Amino acid sequence: MNCESARAQLSAYLDQEMEPDAAADVRAHLARCPSCADRLAEFTELSVLASDIRDPKVPQQVWTAIEASLAGRDQSSSINSKKPLFRKPSKVALAATVLVGASLALAGYWTWRSLDPHVQMAQLFNQYLDEFRDHPQQAQEVLRGRYAGRLLNLQAGNAGPFVSNAPQELPAGFARVETYALDMPCCKCTQTIYRNSAGDTLALFEHSDDQRAWFGDRPVIEAQCHGQRTSLVQLNKQLAASWKSGRRNLTIIGARDVEQVSELIAYLDAHRPPDEG
Repeated sequence: MNCESARAQLSAYLDQEMEPDAAADVRAHLARCPSCADRLAEFTELSVLASDIRDPKVPQQVWTAIEASLAGRDQSSSINSKKPLFRKPSKVALAATVLVGASLALAGYWTWRSLDPHVQMAQLFNQYLDEFRDHPQQAQEVLRGRYAGRLLNLQAGNAGPFVSNAPQELPAGFARVETYALDMPCCKCTQTIYRNSAGDTLALFEHSDDQRAWFGDRPVIEAQCHGQRTSLVQLNKQLAASWKSGRRNLTIIGARDVEQVSELIAYLDAHRPPDEG
């Protein structure tokens, strides 16, 4: 069994959904392959994370901000302030993002892949995710330098092909530092950096379509956060989360835990412009 075959079966192996002989083959491969064993450990960590999901206790000031922003909107868009921000799904599905290709043996195919801008984007974003926790500034420069990052002035209306809705502040004392427009092969998107007094950094991406390719073959779980179907990705002691918000998709990088993801989704949903649906 090779690594590609083993990784394609890790989710079923972890859930004990395999025939004994097939499971034995995977187990034998894991015993001699540290790389695949590490990937199984990531799946296991996400499984534990999902099993520990609880309804977070939301600070009253968050509800106050949400209710204030919703005042005056159509009654059909109102929410019940007693509704929990996070509902544990009946069954959390563990799923890996799609693994690349079936066979990469031919040299010509490798050459084609190395030139494909979407493959290069996935590789670059993987580097960005690896660097973000310890070197967030350098991580930003990786993307901006490659994809013509342009600083936007939100106070001036940030005119451009994709207008940013990023609020000035986020919960837990995060304030907006800067917003950039990026010309990525997948889409035109914006990246807003937030920082708090403790020096923690969050990155918010606004993009038109779901960009699962950004996370490569990192393990992903699908969960319900504040009533939104959310993709959660384990990073280096942090989380990334991606979800649909009105007519656009949002991705947050650098959340500390699931409770913070739920709080951010609730806050951003409450501050979404009415014309965004």
